[in-house]
Parts: sequence; structure tokens; C-alpha cells
Amino acid sequence: MKEDRKHVNFVEVDFMKESWIEKLINTAKMDKRAPTLLLWEGVTYYVSEKVVQETLKVVSTAFEGPAAIAFDYASAEYQKEMSGATQKIGEPWIFGLESKDMSKLLASTGLRELDHLSRADCLKRYFPVTRDGNTLGIGGTTKVYVMAANKKWPV
Repeated sequence: MKEDRKHVNFVEVDFMKESWIEKLINTAKMDKRAPTLLLWEGVTYYVSEKVVQETLKVVSTAFEGPAAIAFDYASAEYQKEMSGATQKIGEPWIFGLESKDMSKLLASTGLRELDHLSRADCLKRYFPVTRDGNTLGIGGTTKVYVMAANKKWPV
């Protein structure tokens, strides 16, 4: 059975140079009044803190209807640890933030934190376990996955 994906839009954008919301409106014909979930995975590592903050602010203020964003990010410590390796391959990680600071950033942009998970939390929640109760994967306790929403998102 083939899934109907007419309601899903993939839009390419350079967050450092372009307005992502304008691209969504113009390319995907996004309706800012419709309930919207933005999946922003694998992006924050490669953009500045200013771009992260601006993106979150847009989610908070630019939608007339309920809007939420789900994304991952590196802790500041892990970003520094990986900087040599990512620089060497030509894909430098330039953003990292500790989880308590991410919570503060979300609040400062007007977003309400809906969920904030570590890899270990994700393993417990989403991965199967073996007969002896162990998860199938490795994950630390540092929170690196977040979902936040504007004030119009239902509680």
C-alpha cells in the first residue's frame, strides 16, 4: 500500500542566506493559518546561534495557527569535542548549547517546550528492548532533542 504524501513538503533552503518561511510560502504554498509541524533535523549543528534563535522566533510569531518545531542539537561540550573532526571533513559544527540554555532560549523566543529528550530517553521511549530489559542502542543522558510550540498549539 502506497502512502499518500501529498500533504508533506520538502523544501531546500540555506538558513544562513535565505528566509525559510518565505521559501515555504512561495515554494510549498504553505498556509500560515494551518496547524504546522516543522521537522528541523540535522541542521542546528551547521548554523549560527543567531540563525537558531531567529528560526525559533519565526515559529513563535509568524504563524497564525498552531505551530511546533522538533529538532536536534549538540551540547556545547560535544560540539567542541567534535569540532576538529567536523572541520577536517569540511562540515564544521558551529552551534552547540547545553540543555538548560536551550530551554532558556526557547522561552526567550516565546516558545513553550513540549518535550526535551536525551538519547537515553529516546531509546527507552522508542526502541525495543531485549528479553533481559536492555535497549538496542547506546545513548547518553544529555538532552539533545526538543519539541517546542507557539502559544496557539493545544496543551
